[in-house]
Amino acid sequence: MGWDAYSSKDLRDEAQKIAFELASKRVIEKCGSVDGSLETGGLGLSTSARMLSLASEQTGEGYLGFYFHPYQDDPVTPEQVKVLAELLIWNFEFTLPREEKWAFWSAREFINVCAELELGIRFSY
Repeated sequence: MGWDAYSSKDLRDEAQKIAFELASKRVIEKCGSVDGSLETGGLGLSTSARMLSLASEQTGEGYLGFYFHPYQDDPVTPEQVKVLAELLIWNFEFTLPREEKWAFWSAREFINVCAELELGIRFSY
């Protein structure tokens, strides 16, 4: 039991399932590894949580217009996810060790696919 992020809907729609499967494959192609939950519409590793946290810190609550942190209790609405996809600052990729790039790209793909599919996000820990 640990930290997890979930898209806010069960992925019963085939197009949603395919979108996350493709996102997972893109990360594997770039990095050789992926957060295994991405393929099913989530994130499940604390390293992925750290990447979301770093992106949020780089961006700042004032710029987003709402509080966002991967350990928050409140769900993130589909509208807020769209804002995250547009405004989160991911400029720290090149400061990461090579062995953490999979988490960076898993987190980024997760946010982008959720935004494209108009899904919210909820966290558990």
